[in-house]
Amino acid sequence: MTAANRRAALARHGAAARLLSAEQFLLLYGALPTPEQLERSPERALARFEKWVRDHPDLASSEPAPTILGNLQRASEAHDKP
Repeated sequence: MTAANRRAALARHGAAARLLSAEQFLLLYGALPTPEQLERSPERALARFEKWVRDHPDLASSEPAPTILGNLQRASEAHDKP
């Protein structure tokens, strides 16, 4: 996360916003579906990440996890449309 992105996240969520460390971000990143998984089965791809969110509530509430989840939900919905 660049300094500008960090400042933007803090502005969106207040000075007390929690941000993932580099190590925590890698855990989050490892839970993300690949584009191929999202294309093949959007519901399964989203369910896998939502399981990570349930299993890691503290991390899931820290940026950029909520933003990524929202983006993934929108991408999943877009892939579901005919």
